[in-house]
Amino acid sequence: MILGSFSPSLQAFELGLGFSAIEEGDDRFRPGILVDMSSGEVWRSRAYYYGRKYGPITERTMLISVYRYLDIMRVFNTNFLRASVGGVVMNERTELDFKEDEDEVENNFNLGATIGVHTYIKIGDSFFVQGSVESHLFLAGLGGILLANGRKQMISLASGAVF
Repeated sequence: MILGSFSPSLQAFELGLGFSAIEEGDDRFRPGILVDMSSGEVWRSRAYYYGRKYGPITERTMLISVYRYLDIMRVFNTNFLRASVGGVVMNERTELDFKEDEDEVENNFNLGATIGVHTYIKIGDSFFVQGSVESHLFLAGLGGILLANGRKQMISLASGAVF
């Protein structure tokens, strides 16, 4: 097992799946799934999907982020921790399902930034395990004028293959 294998010369494609605990500012974690992708060791992309259903209301949220690893954790003499910064696109979909009337569907798109701390463990030449803590920050609609923001906090564990 190789810890912290972050050689810039590796150009393999990595694909992983994982689970996340997602908190949206209400101190309650929701389960979610993620797909983790990379075609190098500096840039990564992730897609998160989660939601809930209560009564006639269904909420579904999809986030797609692209981030770049930063080499600032070397200050702490560690090779297996990486910090990241990037951008994120989000769609929050809310459906109201009433049996008598027409259904209502609302899609809310937003752009934001993401920062995170990741640990990456490569197992042999073919597999990896990655743990992450990420924050996704969004301006809250027109409230962005007043610097109001929304956030999504993710604690994730992903595993996958190196091709």
